Amino acid sequence: MKKKDLLSLLDDPDVQAKLQKILVPTADVTEQTDKSISEIEDSNASEPDKRMEPSPEQEEIKMLKEIIDKLKKRFRAEKSANDQIHQEKLGLEQAKSLLSREIRGHRQVIEQKQAELEKLQAKSSQKLEQVNHEKKTLQTEINDYKERFAGDLKIFQLYNSLSSTTRTSLKGIFKDDSLEGFIACGVQEKNITSLWDYIKGELIEDTNKDNDKLVAIFNFFFSRYVMAYPMYQKQKVTVGEEFNTELHIKDGQSLPSSIIKDVLLLGWINIKTGKIIRKTIVRC
Repeated sequence: MKKKDLLSLLDDPDVQAKLQKILVPTADVTEQTDKSISEIEDSNASEPDKRMEPSPEQEEIKMLKEIIDKLKKRFRAEKSANDQIHQEKLGLEQAKSLLSREIRGHRQVIEQKQAELEKLQAKSSQKLEQVNHEKKTLQTEINDYKERFAGDLKIFQLYNSLSSTTRTSLKGIFKDDSLEGFIACGVQEKNITSLWDYIKGELIEDTNKDNDKLVAIFNFFFSRYVMAYPMYQKQKVTVGEEFNTELHIKDGQSLPSSIIKDVLLLGWINIKTGKIIRKTIVRC
């Protein structure tokens, strides 16, 4: 076999596999082969050189040596590559282990934070529910307050809408300009009587544009007044009934007629004694 043909066989995968089985298991085989080749060379060198050209045996030895050198070189390269791959594999396994530990650590932190978040959400939910409950309770109280004092606010606004002349005339009755002072003054017995007397005079003269507002203010305070003094009650007077001087007083616009056409300001009586405290102002 020629050298060229033999060398070309080294590129064949099957040949490489068989040679590797022969050469790779032990380094002694390579050493032994090298020793044999050296012995053969030494033996040949000791013999007289019969011819100038190398013998076929020498050619074969040289060729085998080249093959072995090439195989050794490839074996070393493959071994170095395998060692490098092994080292890289170890590095990857170490990195994988480190990464796994980091992932477990991060996962534990995430689980801890998730638990804390759930606790905070639960507390926030409870707090929000409590706040909503308190808000609802407060709104109910506000609505109750508005409902209870809506009348007070409305009548106070009506009082403030009176002309400055009218409010000046009422200074002796309403001595305090605040809402609380206005209500406190209006329900006093002497002030109820004074307010009615003032409105009576304005109705008889019939020149004050605030008369309707004044009547409304009086009716509001009288309804509060009778809550404290239930023995008093407004007179019951209806349009169409006959005028009675003992029960009624005509305003300045009334005609000589004896039939009541309008009730302007109700008077009141003491229901226990039947005594008329103030007569009703009417228009005939």
